[in-house]
Amino acid sequence: MGERVWFATSNWKDKPDKPSCYTQAQWDARNSSKFNGAPFAGNFALDPTKTTVKGISQADFDAYKNAIQAISQPSCPMIGAQLRIAAQGLPELKETDLPVTCQDAEMKVWDGSTYYDRSGASKTFTWNTCFGGQSRSMTIGVGDFKAPSASTKAYIPVCGPGTHIQEITKDELMKIVWQVAEFDLQASGFSAKVENEWNMSNPYAGSGGFTNCDTQYSAKSSCTVTTSNKNLDPSSSSLGKESNIVNLNWAACPERGYTGKDTMSVASLGVIYTDGPYGTGNGNVTVSATLSPNQAYKCGNLSVAGSGEVKITIKPFTNRQQYIYFVTSGGVEKIYFDPTGLFNFSIFSNGVNYYLDPINQLAPFTLTLNFLGKNYTLKVQGPSNGSIQIPMSVGMLGPSFGAQMGTRTTAFTSGTITISPKKYYPYANSKGEAVYNEDTGAQLKDPLS
Repeated sequence: MGERVWFATSNWKDKPDKPSCYTQAQWDARNSSKFNGAPFAGNFALDPTKTTVKGISQADFDAYKNAIQAISQPSCPMIGAQLRIAAQGLPELKETDLPVTCQDAEMKVWDGSTYYDRSGASKTFTWNTCFGGQSRSMTIGVGDFKAPSASTKAYIPVCGPGTHIQEITKDELMKIVWQVAEFDLQASGFSAKVENEWNMSNPYAGSGGFTNCDTQYSAKSSCTVTTSNKNLDPSSSSLGKESNIVNLNWAACPERGYTGKDTMSVASLGVIYTDGPYGTGNGNVTVSATLSPNQAYKCGNLSVAGSGEVKITIKPFTNRQQYIYFVTSGGVEKIYFDPTGLFNFSIFSNGVNYYLDPINQLAPFTLTLNFLGKNYTLKVQGPSNGSIQIPMSVGMLGPSFGAQMGTRTTAFTSGTITISPKKYYPYANSKGEAVYNEDTGAQLKDPLS
């Protein structure tokens, strides 16, 4: 049974912990006890008690980018090795403490043109090997990053059109803060398949002491991660007391969603050939690894492995006020919501990571989040689909093969995450009767009765 709660009472206290950059009068005015529908929803993109934010200075970034662009492609015979040495000699690129003001820290609607832009600091070299004419490529530098920001000097979050922090209605705010006790998560359509493959020939087979060595070996590792099975779906926990909301104390939403991990390896070790999967795939992760010929390698040891992991689950969401902002724009106070506080998203497949990167407009993928019937488009980071060359990563001992290159093929398919109410706070009237249905949120009694 729920509690009978009167809102905007003496429990609605002013916010403490005044930052030094505000006078007491300014801080009291900003956090006065007016009833705006949320217990002290954020006004700040950054912590206003701090005077610095992490960022890369423009001078350091430009020096790094210029050093990369100055690298020229070496000539045969050791192009790759020479490029790796050049990469090690690049200037250090690190974040430093950049000063901010109280005004910097306040959440603002994005102006549509200001970016924290750290792109263009990489360079790709492509060549054919000097012997055999095989194609090779290498990229040096850091990945492109460009995000809507309140400053070009450091990333300072902003909200509104063109960002992932979108405007919501007062009704949506009331549902997030006061009505829904627990959320549910469904995911569909996600798939990440990564295959690594190597084909190796032994130039020494049949000669000298290597007469019995195998002439060719192929190795392949494949991992597919999908949202096929919602394996985390626990029963609802205690909803907590409605009066706790005033003190920013929501009961935790149980973790629900899609998890799994799996690993497989095969090995040809002298006179023993082994293979076997292990892990907890839960229907969401499928891994295979093969060696051919599938027998003991006669001249040493070979092994190949694959692995994958997925975690798409609801977050506890016990600090909801951190994801809600009241922002005055054009003289009108509007409400904005950051949906990234709702869920975890991580897919790992054969050494490749796909993860939520909502601020980076240059991330190659997106996912659709449907929350309370409203769609959000969020960026996902990961390598673009296609094939690239990679160094041979099968374990190897023996005189036969030497360093080889293989092929990595990635195929990521995005999908939709739907987050909907699972349980509602029932509240209570003067007779102690539930005002709202816990499962549907439908009104059962007059709240004032």
